[in-house]
Amino acid sequence: MIQVLASSNLRRLGFAAILAFLCAIAPFVVGAVFAINACITPFNQKVDL
Repeated sequence: MIQVLASSNLRRLGFAAILAFLCAIAPFVVGAVFAINACITPFNQKVDL
């Protein structure tokens, strides 16, 4: 019984850690995507012109 509780707690901890990790990384990923778009867009406009 104690082992089952411990394993479920570990699973919850792991899940929480992954969620926290994703939440911490998400802004950087979004920022990187925006930065790449900002870098690419002027080149696309120059090509169109």
